Amino acid sequence: MKTVISTFAVLFAATTLKATPTVSGVSVTEAADKTIEVSYTLSEKAIITVDFQLGGVSIGEEKFADLAGDVNRVVNAGSCKIFWNPAYVPSLNGTNGNFTAVVKAWTLASPPDYMVWTMDENMPGRSIRFYTSTNALPDGGLSNDVYSRYRLVMKRIHAAGIEWRMGTTGTQRAYTGGDQLRQWPHYVRLTKDYYMSIYNLTQRQVRNVIGWPRNPSPYNNNDQAATESYPHNNIAFTEIRGSTDGLLWPALSESETYAHKVDSGSLIAALRERSGISTIDLPTRAQFEFAQRAGRGTLYYNGSDTVTADMSNTTFAWVDASGPQAVGKLPPNDYGLYDMNGNLLTWALDINWRSTGRLNNALEIDPRGTDAATGERSLVGGFYSGTLTGCAYCGYATSLGATTGTSAISGVRVVCDVDMTADLGGL
Repeated sequence: MKTVISTFAVLFAATTLKATPTVSGVSVTEAADKTIEVSYTLSEKAIITVDFQLGGVSIGEEKFADLAGDVNRVVNAGSCKIFWNPAYVPSLNGTNGNFTAVVKAWTLASPPDYMVWTMDENMPGRSIRFYTSTNALPDGGLSNDVYSRYRLVMKRIHAAGIEWRMGTTGTQRAYTGGDQLRQWPHYVRLTKDYYMSIYNLTQRQVRNVIGWPRNPSPYNNNDQAATESYPHNNIAFTEIRGSTDGLLWPALSESETYAHKVDSGSLIAALRERSGISTIDLPTRAQFEFAQRAGRGTLYYNGSDTVTADMSNTTFAWVDASGPQAVGKLPPNDYGLYDMNGNLLTWALDINWRSTGRLNNALEIDPRGTDAATGERSLVGGFYSGTLTGCAYCGYATSLGATTGTSAISGVRVVCDVDMTADLGGL
């Protein structure tokens, strides 16, 4: 027997020019075994999330992270159900309607802030889930190594339409004696939000996806199990995107689709094929730096603009270390991204270039870098054996950037478009 606890007609999706999905007929019942069942009707295909509330206040997403049914994914129109087994709540009977389920529909064009892809090598097909925060992640959340080994967690970066200053700060230029480490400051506007992986891809994640029979990292100590959550390093740009189509970026005279082509057998190709997300790629330098600074105008995402030669005791960046460290062990920046300063340099799409000729007031829209055939690609973010100054790299102009070169200090972080209409609309 089920007891009806409450009804709640709920929410609408983000604004879109297409049909806006709506939720109606929400009802919450409790079975004899205390299982909660939420029934609702969805007008159009949408991504669904839910919040359980008492007296209009959320009980906390971490308390109902393990949900089943038509929730946290793309759901087709029609009659739908969500299931929750609140083992730690003795009973919700007698709450006199104060307990409600707030069901929200999101358009595929504007999904929630977190997208999680299950990348278990033994799981066929794809499993894409969406969450409003990391508190809503099941299985204990990010404290569980499953998220650095068998899931790819991506955070939505709300960048569309924001004008910001990209490039080195005066403090850093004074310290480095020029712009050796970063490009000359200029204004940038990105036209779209994007998802970015909260971690660098780890050794286990890369092995799950590409199936390479070896781990090129020199720091696995012949013990892959012990370092599966360490960032995958010692990987060449040509292994990531390929040596033919993969080198087309930025193809300034060609279409965006053409520039994003990669070679079959590359890591990006494997990620796209396995996930079904066709826009996965390396970040541009502008995408990386916007996310790295996390909305701050200072050199470092923690609000500091101070540069010193020795900051080995810093709590926000792996520097002056003997080797790479497991991902996610230091606090994230304000955008929820980990190790954006230090640990490993990250490959970017842009061909490396220096912009000393730019004026401070020059505005660029979605900068793609130069198309000069320098043979070097940009590396961003700093590395474990460097200094804190180096953690703010926005370009690394040495032979390390050669497309076929590998190094223990370089790794991979990926981005993709936020609009999932084309990739997930057929689910």
